[in-house]
Amino acid sequence: MRNYRIKIELLSDMCVSDGGIYNSAIDTDICYDEYGFPYIPAKRLKGCLRECALELKDWGMPIGVQEMFGTQGNDDSDSEKAGKAGAVHIRDAYIADKERFVSEIRQNQSVSPVLCHPQNILKVFSYVRVQTSIDYETGVAQEQSLRTMRVANKGQVFYAAVEMDEKYEKELKNCLAVLKHMGIARTRGFGEIKATLEVQAEKNNPVKCAAYQQNADYLEYEIRLLSPVICKSVHGQEESSMDYIEGAKVLGHILHRITGVEQKEKFLTALSDNKLIFGNAYLSHKGERLTEVPAFLYGIKNDKVHYRNKLFDPEENGQKDKSTEDHVQLNQIKHCYVCMPQDGRLQKYDVEMEERYHHSRPEDKSIGRAVDSASSKFYQISSIKAGQTFKGFISGEPEFIREIYELLKKSSQASFGYARNAEYGNCEITVTKTAVQKKPEMQSVKNFYLKLNAPLILYSEKAMYTTDAKELVKELSAALWQNENILENSVESRYIKTTFVGGYNVTWGLRKPTVGAFDKGTVIQFKAENAVDIPVGTIWLGERNTEGYGECELAVCEEGAYYGEYVQETLSAVKDQDTAGKIKICTELLGKVACNLFDEYLHAYAAHKAKDHEKEYGSYSKATVSNMQIMCSENDSLEKVKNICEARYNKASDEKKKKLEQAKKVCETVERDSKDVKEKFMKQYHISDSEKINFKYNKDIEMEYLRQYLIQLKYRLRQKEGVNDEQ
Repeated sequence: MRNYRIKIELLSDMCVSDGGIYNSAIDTDICYDEYGFPYIPAKRLKGCLRECALELKDWGMPIGVQEMFGTQGNDDSDSEKAGKAGAVHIRDAYIADKERFVSEIRQNQSVSPVLCHPQNILKVFSYVRVQTSIDYETGVAQEQSLRTMRVANKGQVFYAAVEMDEKYEKELKNCLAVLKHMGIARTRGFGEIKATLEVQAEKNNPVKCAAYQQNADYLEYEIRLLSPVICKSVHGQEESSMDYIEGAKVLGHILHRITGVEQKEKFLTALSDNKLIFGNAYLSHKGERLTEVPAFLYGIKNDKVHYRNKLFDPEENGQKDKSTEDHVQLNQIKHCYVCMPQDGRLQKYDVEMEERYHHSRPEDKSIGRAVDSASSKFYQISSIKAGQTFKGFISGEPEFIREIYELLKKSSQASFGYARNAEYGNCEITVTKTAVQKKPEMQSVKNFYLKLNAPLILYSEKAMYTTDAKELVKELSAALWQNENILENSVESRYIKTTFVGGYNVTWGLRKPTVGAFDKGTVIQFKAENAVDIPVGTIWLGERNTEGYGECELAVCEEGAYYGEYVQETLSAVKDQDTAGKIKICTELLGKVACNLFDEYLHAYAAHKAKDHEKEYGSYSKATVSNMQIMCSENDSLEKVKNICEARYNKASDEKKKKLEQAKKVCETVERDSKDVKEKFMKQYHISDSEKINFKYNKDIEMEYLRQYLIQLKYRLRQKEGVNDEQ
């Protein structure tokens, strides 16, 4: 595989629509990220290139369309209809210096959130066009036909990273030569582009991995999402994604890195013998792997501070059952990931998800849009939002852990999930820890519980998949070498959650069977008459442990509180501290944003001062204001306007003297207020210097302020005339 990049130059305005709207003000919006940077989705670019490849094939040019771009299809429920990945891996196209700009935005977001707001960033790269339909019979605009569309500015350059074998280089260049338009309304002047292919130099970035511990049988890894990741759920196919990365996907990634036949066979043998276990990767917070909220925790209606732990009896803990006294409603805490410190204060976290819209074009290329047919459809995909970090682990024999460590040390680049060759699945994986696992501590206890940290697949005695709690107790009894009657008779409470698990085997090209399973978060509490020896910590139960299923935790029910509290994290103190700082603009991007904001600030400042001016001096002559506007359009300095006013109105008549007085007051007000308007703007937005801000009116700010001031005076005069007419 070799690294390339596609350079896309916009020869006209372009609208690559995301299928959504912003604040109901824009009917058709472009694709942009959380910071406000516009981008071209990789699936959109790949689809356009595939169409170009089909055109070249129709012209008689030999080109491997399916080999390069894969086969079309979104549904993997049927192997014949499922789409196959191609050899060309394409990423989203962004502007060249995006990472540098993002770094500066992150540093200054808390200091000046308005300056770094995504919509203000977006205005630098785009603008809103307004259009309507014309009635050809009357020649006027049709009713209810006004539409607004945001477009990326002409002249911008986007770059998309590409990974592929060198043998496809010539064919991809030919496709790019044919690609002339992208986005919507490409037949009406939008989306004209020039696309070229550039070879990227090989980067020797060292992988930052934790030091290897000799004879380690445990490896902890961290996955950072560089793009959204789709982990398909069996419940909703494309429309739904799980919020964690299955161990099976990490397993597949490791096998993909193994090139030697003997080494791969050795790994496959170890997997079949359960000598390797790949745990699921869950959301990470401050370096800690979070787990599913246990099912014994219940929230209290209309109480966002406290929660109830049903494992503890209030009478045993000297507490009163408030739910009975106050008749409050208890609801099981919904799915989330939690961190429970020893003080009992519950920290809840949710995985950020996002939806993106896609469409497949019909086979008939004369139709330029998605239609209601078998070969064309408009659909949305749920995915795990980029920028988040997940943590998982691999355990097994030291020999294999060492080899996995060496494989991950070579490169941090990884791809997981659906559509990972275009737009989705781009990640970084690094080793954060290797260690020799300590044997679980055996304790003789009477009150303990079993919690599932991953879905658990279980067979019944009749060799059928089951979600019966009794069968789970039997499975635990067998693992603990206990008589099943002892644990079965000791069950105090059950908090059972169920789900369905499935998957897709890429090698076979078939779906794995969808089966019912115990879901993570399931808890069974035991209170035995006699002490039972249990290994406190992680144990594995059920089937397919190698893929991460069946991860469980045995814990002792120690003395605790019946009611607990949520952690209320606030950033008010940090924000107050940050806003006291100043922004030093280091890039041209924030300089342009500041310039745009200054224009808006100047207009708002002029409107405010015009209102105060009317209160102080009273109403003005409409003719005076209009004449001064004409003077502004014909002159380039305030001093020239003052001289013309003096020459024009310095007459004997009272009318002329009154107009001269009004003109002088306007000029004096503008001259006074415009002196510190820039300083006030910089103070409001916490800007320390203006070296990188290219103010449009830096030298003649007085004239621009005068123009805006006169406009606001004219608006106020018109508004007053309208009120008088009504009266």
